[in-house]
Amino acid sequence: MALRRTFPGFTLVELMVVIAITGLLMGFLLPALTAARQKAQTFLNQNNMKQMSLAVTFYSEDNRGYMPPSQALIDRAYKNWHDARLIFSYYEGAGNIRSIFERLKSYSENIENWFCPHAPTFPSFANDIWDSTHDPNTPDIAYGHYAFLWGGYTACNLNTGGLFKGPTRIDARRFAESNILVCDYAGLGNWQWVPGYEYTEQGVIFASCNNFTNANNKREQSPPPYPSLWTVRCDALYNYSDCPNIDLNAVLKDGSVQKYHLADTLPAMRFNGRSADPWFGIYFLPNN
Repeated sequence: MALRRTFPGFTLVELMVVIAITGLLMGFLLPALTAARQKAQTFLNQNNMKQMSLAVTFYSEDNRGYMPPSQALIDRAYKNWHDARLIFSYYEGAGNIRSIFERLKSYSENIENWFCPHAPTFPSFANDIWDSTHDPNTPDIAYGHYAFLWGGYTACNLNTGGLFKGPTRIDARRFAESNILVCDYAGLGNWQWVPGYEYTEQGVIFASCNNFTNANNKREQSPPPYPSLWTVRCDALYNYSDCPNIDLNAVLKDGSVQKYHLADTLPAMRFNGRSADPWFGIYFLPNN
């Protein structure tokens, strides 16, 4: 008669010990993995900004030192019709298309370089506007995750009452122009509504492409043009103390990346040619 071999198994206590040790290891590893993922996203974000800086520089070299015009700037009085996130617009009556990609696509051919990797999702409409044409699948207007300040983008500086003006030439700094080409978007209002609230001073939200503590994932609005952002509700449009002091990035004309905190920014509003326009809310720009 053949003997039957038996193998000892785990006791319940041993199994519980293994589960407890595994849980402890996961508790140590997950924060490290999260931190590594955030560092990788920050690296990609800074690389995106450098690629955009190179695209603007190459464009300027081909255009006598002048940068591309701002998408939001509509006349020589520095009047803006939208905030600095505008990347594409189409005027149905005139059939006129204004697109960042129309001028810069040939200098930076990867569309992912133009959207923030920290954002909750990649915009679903990005590929539709990449070819700078208009068809039924293309939104009439579209925004990105960054504030594009080149080309003389102008805003009202709420701290000083003066004007913020983006750079217009790559080879020289003109009087009162900033050196900032592109920065991460962070703002109050700016067409970001709070569910259940009207667009008033009591119903605005802080939004940014960069994630922060206690942030909510604001999904892409349907129909486009608003990409998904990280958000938190604020009780008043001018109450900056409710805004999280997040880390942000900007790229200068020389291609260097500058890190800064929200507390180091200047609050700005759209300039309508005469004064600040509160309808578009407040956005925070690097103080440079």
